Amino acid sequence: MKKILSLAFVLTMLLTALLAGCRPENNSTDTGDSGGSPEKVSLTADELAVWTNRLKAEVSSEENEEGFSTSEVNGFFLSDWTDPRQLDFFAFVSYFPTQTRLKNGDEGYTELMAAYEEKHGEPFNGDVPINVIKVSDINAVLTKYAGITVDDLAEDWKNGAEYIYLPEYDAVYTFVSDYGPGAFVPIDGCREDNLLILNSSDHTLTIKETGDAWHLMSHLPKSN
Repeated sequence: MKKILSLAFVLTMLLTALLAGCRPENNSTDTGDSGGSPEKVSLTADELAVWTNRLKAEVSSEENEEGFSTSEVNGFFLSDWTDPRQLDFFAFVSYFPTQTRLKNGDEGYTELMAAYEEKHGEPFNGDVPINVIKVSDINAVLTKYAGITVDDLAEDWKNGAEYIYLPEYDAVYTFVSDYGPGAFVPIDGCREDNLLILNSSDHTLTIKETGDAWHLMSHLPKSN
């Protein structure tokens, strides 16, 4: 009987450890400021559904013929970063939702062709579409979801190898023909004070909540 009870105790302890995850770590009943770690509270299924919707890669759009467009947040999930200022700028704008197509005869086309030839040493061959993204639109998304602008980025975003920036139009011109927006689908998560920690199948996303606003703080491969 004693061996059976001991085995049951060990199994109970193992199950408790496996289920701990994002459950409360601070079990103190003291309601005062004890200086301990903030309590971790697991998200409910309804809360996960809300964040799944907020972070989805595509959204409905009546302006596009397809009936949908990429979401404003998709670019944040196309690189890994410990601080939004470290994100990969080209990856961020590759499938930007408010880009337009530039065609021969449009404003800025002549200047872009000259800049392209100077940069690459050969004329543009026209085999991929040219996408125009206003820096003001990029800043609006960066500010809304990360509290930064392009001027806060760690890299020299004006001189990237894969795109061209024309200061006279304050616009970025990309040459992206494929389609692969960034996606983050949370499968579990927890709240710790004003931080929200979400896990997808392979990444962890940290979000800081301030009232009704929220900012993306880091996007990193999930640790084992």
